[in-house]
Amino acid sequence: MLEEVGADGISLRALARRVGVSHAAPGHHFADRNTLLAELAADGFRLLRQRIERALEEDDPYLAAGRAYIDVALERPNTFTLMFGGLPGGLAAGDCPPRLAEESTAAFMALLRVAGVDVDPDQPAGDYRLTSVELRTWALVHGAATLFINGALNVSRERFSDLVTEMLARPSP
Repeated sequence: MLEEVGADGISLRALARRVGVSHAAPGHHFADRNTLLAELAADGFRLLRQRIERALEEDDPYLAAGRAYIDVALERPNTFTLMFGGLPGGLAAGDCPPRLAEESTAAFMALLRVAGVDVDPDQPAGDYRLTSVELRTWALVHGAATLFINGALNVSRERFSDLVTEMLARPSP
């Protein structure tokens, strides 16, 4: 439903209608609309982490992770937008739902591993500092995905895919 109508089009009542349950049924699982959206964003981060972790097994994990990031964005553009655009209405500082915080942190840690950072699972994610190269790479991939999703790039999906591969190519030593 999120991919069809976007975050703004989702309500607990519409969800109930979609799955054929009473309008009160979603309230047994989600306190409110933002709780539902936070769970959807957490699922998106889980998918992103899984794809990035698979990329670590490839010959060129850097390229594979970049491609995985783009693929998640293109396969689920409204989920991607929700993940990084914040929940409608926002969250109070420090009020991120635990599962969303956990999944987004795990995805970030997977990105750090791709960058060659020795990640200690007991060390808080906030203790890690990105280098300018890591930030530039993340910004390039994220920005390119966002531009494509928002329709700002007048290229086919195939051409976009080729451009991302070129963008991520590392010069040989």
